[in-house]
Amino acid sequence: MVHRRAKHKTIKICPSCQSTQISPILGGILGPRYVCEACGYSGALILEQDLPDDVE
Repeated sequence: MVHRRAKHKTIKICPSCQSTQISPILGGILGPRYVCEACGYSGALILEQDLPDDVE
């Protein structure tokens, strides 16, 4: 039996300063890289948090 998770909206968070001002800068075979507009962090590691269902 396969359990499929419902798609949830998520928010991306900077691991350095916890800002939500994250933008993708690269993608491709190695995966995405992101940059934080608030602190300048650049890297592939970001945090994602599920938003409640009532938030659009």
